[in-house]
Amino acid sequence: MKNLIFVLFVITSLYSSWASAKGRAPLSLCSPTSEAVEFAVASIRNFLMERPAASDTLDGVHSWWINWAEPAPTKSCTLVALKRLESEGVVEEVFLEASSVWRRARN
Repeated sequence: MKNLIFVLFVITSLYSSWASAKGRAPLSLCSPTSEAVEFAVASIRNFLMERPAASDTLDGVHSWWINWAEPAPTKSCTLVALKRLESEGVVEEVFLEASSVWRRARN
């Protein structure tokens, strides 16, 4: 579990660096063990159970799949949750041209 947490932290850090290099606002880091990540994981699982054919970008997942209380945490919490679910085989990231979308894993 410690290795997974470390990997998720590194991925979030790299994504923030990439976003900054592309001129986008970087994501604030979100602890992989935070309540926000746990909430996002549960919300994404529930969303996909109700809508198994759904797919969306990180922004869409953050905005539409998770019913955040205000103020919503940063997108880094959603990214960490998606990466955790990806490691469990629940979701997959599909790259399309200049962006990527997340969807239920197709086995």
